[in-house]
Amino acid sequence: MNNEYDNEVFFSEYAKMSRSREGLSAAGEWSRLKPCFPPLQGKTVLDLGCGYGWHCMYAAEQGAARVLGLDWIYTEAGSPRYWPVDDYFITGERNTRFLGCNVVKQHHTLTQILMGLLNNGFELEKVEEVKPPEEMMDIPGMKDELRRPMMLLVKASVKKREFKCR
Repeated sequence: MNNEYDNEVFFSEYAKMSRSREGLSAAGEWSRLKPCFPPLQGKTVLDLGCGYGWHCMYAAEQGAARVLGLDWIYTEAGSPRYWPVDDYFITGERNTRFLGCNVVKQHHTLTQILMGLLNNGFELEKVEEVKPPEEMMDIPGMKDELRRPMMLLVKASVKKREFKCR
C-alpha cells in the first residue's frame, strides 16, 4: 500500500495546512463533528485517519480510558480537496493530485456507505455533509471547501436486538 505521508514533499505540504498547525480550531468540520461525540469518559476510542492526532487528544482530554489513532486510511481515501464528483457511480480506486503528489483513494457512493451500515446491523443516528462555518472563511483555502462537502459524518450504533424465548 502506498503511503503518501512517507513522501517528504507531500508531508511537508500537509504540515503547512492550517488544520495541521492549529488543530481542531482550524478544521472546518469540527463545529459539526464535536456535537456527534457521545460522552467519552472511560471509553475506548479508535480514530481511523488521525492525521496529527487532534481528535485523539480531544478524546483523551474528555477522559477516554484508551485512545488509539491510526492514519492508514488517508492513503486509501485520498484528499477531499480534489475529490472528483464526476463519474460518481463508478466506484473503486481513483488517482488524484493532492499537495503536489499523486494520491490513490477509494471512492464509494452514499448508498454504498449508508446501506453497508444498515445491512450490517447498524442504526443511523445522524448523517451530515459538512461545510465550514462562516467564521472560518478567512482561513486560506477554506472558501474552496464550499465546492462540495468537506466530509461525510455518519453517526451509527449497533442495533439492539430483541431475543425471544421459544
